[in-house]
Amino acid sequence: YYFDPYTYLRVDNNYVQSQWGSWYMFGDDGRIVSGVTQWAGSYYYFDPTTYLRVDNAYVQSQWGAWYMFGNDGRIVSGFHELNGQQYFFDLNTYQMVKEHWANTGSEWRYFDGNGQLTSTDFVTSIANGAMQTWYKYGVLPSVSIAQAICESNWGTAAPGNNLFGIKGSYNGQSQLLWTWEVYNGQSVHIQDWFRVYPTVNESVNDHASFLYENSRYNNLLWDNNYYSVCNKLHQDGYATAPTYANTLINIIHASGLDQFDEGL
Repeated sequence: YYFDPYTYLRVDNNYVQSQWGSWYMFGDDGRIVSGVTQWAGSYYYFDPTTYLRVDNAYVQSQWGAWYMFGNDGRIVSGFHELNGQQYFFDLNTYQMVKEHWANTGSEWRYFDGNGQLTSTDFVTSIANGAMQTWYKYGVLPSVSIAQAICESNWGTAAPGNNLFGIKGSYNGQSQLLWTWEVYNGQSVHIQDWFRVYPTVNESVNDHASFLYENSRYNNLLWDNNYYSVCNKLHQDGYATAPTYANTLINIIHASGLDQFDEGL
């Protein structure tokens, strides 16, 4: 316990300097604190052996979960560098994000099994747009992103920023391209007109608008089960390839895109 040197009263719920110069935290019952504790609007960690505040370290709490504490001892959220690597700590739980997509404030980024930032520039460039189209048109984000990956080979094959291979024209802009179609089980190489977009974001929005405005796709709108949506897309005739639904499902699995659907 700590007793005030002037009043001699026990000090509760305060961070104070001892007679030896070190600072310690004392709880509501006056006892010295160890582990994660809340004080002055934030969380701190106190070593269970020395009872000293731990700064700039990634430590395991008394509950088993791991947390990062910064140079001022406060618990860390958002981006933080540790041992030369960039990590992201959830803004609500404060835990390191692993094998998951996270909204870092301005964009979506992927963090691998070790929590390290992974290069996913293509998905990052269209994720926010895909999320918006759910609320605007009812098109599931994971499927929209998977279609863009499938149709454009991760954005590397998207003439005119047409990520989804949509035919016709956009605001009067189109281009004639070669494409493969499957008719009666046979692949045929033909030329057709495809839409041209000023940006990839306009392509993402127009794709959702296209599905929304064409009545044959009404059955997949506001459906938040990506298995169901992928199969409906194929059944409704979006693509002629017989394996189209399974291709999209496999992309969603491999890239963890179903995480964009959480909470919808």
